[in-house]
Amino acid sequence: MVDLPEALFIIDSTKEEIAIFEALKLNIPIVAVVDTNGNPENIDYPIPGNDDAVRAIELFASKVAEAIVEGKKERIEKELQEVKKEEVPPEADQIPAAGEELPAEEGAAVPQKPEASE
Repeated sequence: MVDLPEALFIIDSTKEEIAIFEALKLNIPIVAVVDTNGNPENIDYPIPGNDDAVRAIELFASKVAEAIVEGKKERIEKELQEVKKEEVPPEADQIPAAGEELPAEEGAAVPQKPEASE
């Protein structure tokens, strides 16, 4: 791993005591399913539930995975909106309306309207 994880998700907090102690040492937030035989004191975000039933484990794991995917999508959308805001030209207020002429740049020749001959 290049970087430390931003959080640790544990299904059985009783069986994964070593992982919990390591996360505590590294100040990694812990999200864990805590059964009646588990100790929620060292868990930052305890989820009360059955950590022994396969269906319950599948439910917890799928919901956490969905939340991660949704969070990543929202982060990407927010970053894209910030990039779009930065791409707006600072002189947007100088864009001429229909029928107006563009302002001349310094040193550029300004086209003259041809004079009407009599």
